[in-house]
Amino acid sequence: MASSKNKKVIKKNIKQATRHKSFLVVVLVYLVIAALMFGIIFLFGDKLVNKLNKNKEYGDIDFSVGLSMDVIDVGQGEAIFIDLPDGKCMLIDSGDRTSSTTKKFKDYIENKFKNRDKVLDYCMLTHPDQDHGGNMAWVFDYFEVKVAYRPNVFCSTVEPVIGSARDITDKIFFTEYVEKMLAEENCEIIINSVDCDDIVGENYKFTFYSPNKSKYTANNNYSPIMVLEYFGQKICLTGDAEELAEKEVLETIPACQVLSAGHHGSNSSTNDKFLNAIKPKYVLVSVGVGNRFGHPGDEFLKRVAACASVEKVLYTSEIGTISMFINEELAGKDIIYFAGMDPIKITIVSIYIGAYSILGGVFIINIFILNVSSKNKKRRKKS
Repeated sequence: MASSKNKKVIKKNIKQATRHKSFLVVVLVYLVIAALMFGIIFLFGDKLVNKLNKNKEYGDIDFSVGLSMDVIDVGQGEAIFIDLPDGKCMLIDSGDRTSSTTKKFKDYIENKFKNRDKVLDYCMLTHPDQDHGGNMAWVFDYFEVKVAYRPNVFCSTVEPVIGSARDITDKIFFTEYVEKMLAEENCEIIINSVDCDDIVGENYKFTFYSPNKSKYTANNNYSPIMVLEYFGQKICLTGDAEELAEKEVLETIPACQVLSAGHHGSNSSTNDKFLNAIKPKYVLVSVGVGNRFGHPGDEFLKRVAACASVEKVLYTSEIGTISMFINEELAGKDIIYFAGMDPIKITIVSIYIGAYSILGGVFIINIFILNVSSKNKKRRKKS
């Protein structure tokens, strides 16, 4: 009897040892695979990153050298960030001051400057509406701003009004913005105007085509219509400029590959004559999902659809942040756009995380299968 019990104990111990051995074998195999993966990524990671980031249409492109522009997804508002090829950067507007928009905007900026000096070479408010300037006071708190471009409107409670320009005193965001801007040390302040000097840098030029007047009835028309040119490719930026401002530039504005549509795709902007003068291939629209203004408007949609040059209309409401990229390799070819992501999509860190996440998942599944298999064997023997 004792001998029979001993045999059972011995068999049980052998089975447990076998299971433990199987578990150890699995662990050792995965450790070896993990070590091999680490070595392969360490040795060939850079080549792998370049391969994964390869653009199918244009071949291997170095996205670290060139000009990039992000139309940031800030809902029903607008904010545009531009990284210039000489290391300088520009922010145009800052979205609305609502909890969701402010979070989106701040998250974008803080992520962009996680490993960079918090210096903003150019900061522009196009016009005094909160959906464009709601977070401008925070911008001056976060950055050292070197040059500030502002609309020709003033806040008489904190500054003198120049000439017959409009006095905007009833908007809290604008008052706070002006206070922060005036308090910024060593910051040059320039009023948006057709008379502004071009911003010129390494193979790029930023030209103002409006405003052509010192005073407008509608705030939107204080928005400058501008063209950013780099290696022959041109991007037209319009803020909330409406038909009146568009008419002022018809004789001078050049054709542009990209048009950032005025006033979130409203019917009052992007008229037929302006579209025919710009002849854009890509039209970008910063607009919020289900907004109460009905943007983009039906007439805008019809005009864009009827424009022969337009190949693609991109909406932040549909695809999130829109990133555009130009460099010397693309000169005379096209502008690359990326929907909802930065141009450099894959990094060494993301490869490590992805590879080990997959390996860890497969390991857990294998351990689970071993346990299930062991339990099934026990049930079969009992039955």
